[in-house]
Amino acid sequence: MTRSRGRFHGSVMGCRIRFLIAAAVSVIRLSSGLVGCAPPPPSLADLLGDYQKLGLPLPPKEAKLVRFDTGWSTQDDAGKHHPFYGLAFMVRPGAKTVRPTLLRGTRQWQPDHDSVPKEIEPHPDTIKDLKYNAGDDLVQAIQCHARGWDKLARFLLDRSQKDAKTSPVQQLADIAWAYRVGQLTDPVIDRPRSPAG
Repeated sequence: MTRSRGRFHGSVMGCRIRFLIAAAVSVIRLSSGLVGCAPPPPSLADLLGDYQKLGLPLPPKEAKLVRFDTGWSTQDDAGKHHPFYGLAFMVRPGAKTVRPTLLRGTRQWQPDHDSVPKEIEPHPDTIKDLKYNAGDDLVQAIQCHARGWDKLARFLLDRSQKDAKTSPVQQLADIAWAYRVGQLTDPVIDRPRSPAG
């Protein structure tokens, strides 16, 4: 009986969260005067405003932009392994017995393997060989814009929309929904998804 009540409570909480996110997105759209017409592509400034209204996380000001080993790799015909690297903000550096804490997109976690993230310059040329997925690209574009790194932010935003089926506003609503659900199940640490995303 206790487990059944827990599932029911979780379902109710999930419905409430979805309603609140949908309401927030509706307010965003209404305030933009875009209801009932085809919206123009939103600016990075508009997306940052939407992102903040949805309560999604921005990296701390002191967080460094880093390249990190995802823990995934591919193997060539000669049997040599080639690791996949990703883009993240380092929220807290590691120590001798503590791994660093990274923020990739909206997910904060500590890698479960030994890895020393390397700080990189906020420029498109420094990230073109890194593994990515469109959802993280959109979030990181907004996060980089918040830092004033507009050239990198524009590159990430354009890449995130290359094969998009919905608008960036709707994508943010979906990201916010997944973020809130993730907080219900694991409010502190999440793990990165595979490079296939």
